[in-house]
Amino acid sequence: MVGAGFASGQEIMQFFVFAGPVGIISILGAGVLFFYMGNLIMQMSFRSRTATYQDLLYTVFGKSVWYLVFDVMITFSYFGVLVVMTSGAGALFAEFVGLPFWVGGLFILIPTFLTVLWGRGAVIMAISVVVPLMIGGIVLIATLTLWQNPLSLADFPPVEIARNPLIQGVPLAAPGVAALLYVAYNILLTLAVLTTLGQAASSSRVLRGGALLGALGIGLASLSIFAALACSLPESSNWEIPMLFLATRLHPLLAVGYSAVLLLEIYTSALCLLYGLTERLFKGSHRSPARSRSPAAGQDRKKRALAILFICAGALLCSFFGFSNMVASVYPVLGLGSAVLCGLLWRRRHGAAKSKQPK
Repeated sequence: MVGAGFASGQEIMQFFVFAGPVGIISILGAGVLFFYMGNLIMQMSFRSRTATYQDLLYTVFGKSVWYLVFDVMITFSYFGVLVVMTSGAGALFAEFVGLPFWVGGLFILIPTFLTVLWGRGAVIMAISVVVPLMIGGIVLIATLTLWQNPLSLADFPPVEIARNPLIQGVPLAAPGVAALLYVAYNILLTLAVLTTLGQAASSSRVLRGGALLGALGIGLASLSIFAALACSLPESSNWEIPMLFLATRLHPLLAVGYSAVLLLEIYTSALCLLYGLTERLFKGSHRSPARSRSPAAGQDRKKRALAILFICAGALLCSFFGFSNMVASVYPVLGLGSAVLCGLLWRRRHGAAKSKQPK
């Protein structure tokens, strides 16, 4: 749930900071929803022993139109957010390195392309290392920024910022709307991981504890970013990567360090999304290409490589739409669709629990 859009500060800026002080309430509400929905999906997977998100969708919806709709929506959302990750890398190189936009996109997509060919082991290792570094960097920059310029809600300019043209038509000033959309699209993008965790967990108690720790972690990091960006308005709203702007203003070495962390986070996010897309296209093919020597496996590797290359080329072309524009347009749309999915999952789970009660 903490991808490059989160680490850059654009997600928190678009969904919460632009809403003004009420954004704090939205973040707190989002934390509660993260715990509830994350735990709900993992518990459903735990009880039904579904190994993939497609199995979970089939268990819940069967061969209905809902199954087809959400399967297609999740597939396209993976590609849409992969475009956002590519655009984020391009913006980073263009704004803070001075190289062409496309160089940043290739800098991320080339290692992502190569890593996906080797399977899921690299994905797990990368996330385990990068996410703690990212959260530590966020808290450090937010703390130093607030130390130099404490946040005063009385001086917060919500009206001017809330009219930013990037989010016209999206009523994020309403706390419930922002929190619901933000949680919904994050749950959609992590549905595959949550399903896998639910199926592999040893007990429902473990899942509840993990959901709680995850909600607390993302809530603390979100509040840290919100405070750092809010106390730096309106300057922070003018940058594609506002958290890196704050790091640069604090110290050049902090900017270099956070740039490295942000690139790693973009890489791991793109890695998960690209891997999810290829696994969707090649169901059940989890073997490492280096371990399989049969002619059929060789043909499969070529097909996978061509498919991954095609996806990467499409992501690079679409990334020129702009990072902040992509966050502002893609994420709310995903949020609306995934909010429907979350509501239906809640309804089915709630209805199943009721039907099991003794009469």
